[in-house]
Amino acid sequence: MREAIQVKQLEGGAGLGYSANPINSAIISSREEVQWFSSPDSRDMVLSPVEGRCLSRVTNSRFLSVDNLEKLNEAQAESTVIQRSDLFDVAKSVHAYYALNAIPEACTFSDIQLGYLDKLTSFVSENMVAADFSSSIEFQSYLSKGCKVVDSMECDENSLDLITFDTSSKESMLENLNNLLTLLKSGGNCVLHCLQLQDRFTVSIIYIITRLFKSCSFIKTAVCCPHTPDMFFVAKSFKSSENEELLASVQLCIDSLHEAEQNSRDIVEILSISYLFQPDFYKFVSCPNEKVSLDAFDTIIDLEKMNHRNSFPSGKSNGFITKCIRETQ
Repeated sequence: MREAIQVKQLEGGAGLGYSANPINSAIISSREEVQWFSSPDSRDMVLSPVEGRCLSRVTNSRFLSVDNLEKLNEAQAESTVIQRSDLFDVAKSVHAYYALNAIPEACTFSDIQLGYLDKLTSFVSENMVAADFSSSIEFQSYLSKGCKVVDSMECDENSLDLITFDTSSKESMLENLNNLLTLLKSGGNCVLHCLQLQDRFTVSIIYIITRLFKSCSFIKTAVCCPHTPDMFFVAKSFKSSENEELLASVQLCIDSLHEAEQNSRDIVEILSISYLFQPDFYKFVSCPNEKVSLDAFDTIIDLEKMNHRNSFPSGKSNGFITKCIRETQ
């Protein structure tokens, strides 16, 4: 019987089957810690959509060790505490993410989160023209304070200095890759909110973007959600070129995805795995992925212990909020 990590509460008050101390190994706290990946020149990318079964979650990731994937999957499935409607309030002294979300009237959380990201990466600057295509985080409020934000439906070709979007769906990733190729100026930037980085499809999108920009980095800030493996992916200095073939390939993938969905199927791959296993790129993706996944697992375990013992700490929330606001102003 393979080893299992028991997250659920045990009968008789015996506690949990695993003890963990979150180490936050993935958190980037200073500009000096940001590691920029410079993409080497590579052969032309040939997108080829591969159809497969629809899966509710990844069970065999090539970019995260089996043990860590299984631990995180089980922790997310078995945990009761992360389902609590009052999690932000009860855990507000555990982490800045919960503290900031517990008192929404005190600040705009997305502004604090993106303020941290900008201080680390300088992805936005004055006189930029930006468009937000994200549904998972409100970029527009923060961007409007530092640059001109235009409606996504009113953008001209090669008119944008910054594009923001997320990995909330495969269709949106493909459509926004199309937007990036047609709307972004040479030298422009892109920020992608990666909700997870476990499947070949999402990693393929990351691979394509790394080949289109001069430098890229994965960032988990001090105010990102600690119990999920999400990260920001920042790409800087768009290398504009003739992209007609890539645009045609992206459209083929969109059409293939629509056709697969009509048959209750899915597109599981758009790039050959040989692209994604290139040593430089594979290390760039897998290292932060392992760290954020372990951190998320450890955080869930720690929260579950507090929940089981009814021992959430108190007294820090105001300090968390004050510090976060001060550091992003």
